[in-house]
Amino acid sequence: MVATIKKWGNSYGIRIPKTMINNLSVTEGSNINIVEKNGKIIITPIEVPLTIEDLIEGMTREGVLDQYEEYPEIGGEII
Repeated sequence: MVATIKKWGNSYGIRIPKTMINNLSVTEGSNINIVEKNGKIIITPIEVPLTIEDLIEGMTREGVLDQYEEYPEIGGEII
């Protein structure tokens, strides 16, 4: 892919095609790491570790109980 460097205020920038952004699983506001190595620019997405809050977002007690009822009791479970 060929891109053109454009001036943005006192800096320079490039546009990254949407297909490439989708393949990298990044969105607007994602952090990236930019390195110059051997005359090349290397751009790498920074993986953000998931928190427990991320994992339970949108969960409800009712939703958890609905899923729980599908499994047999093993012993000692408290609802």
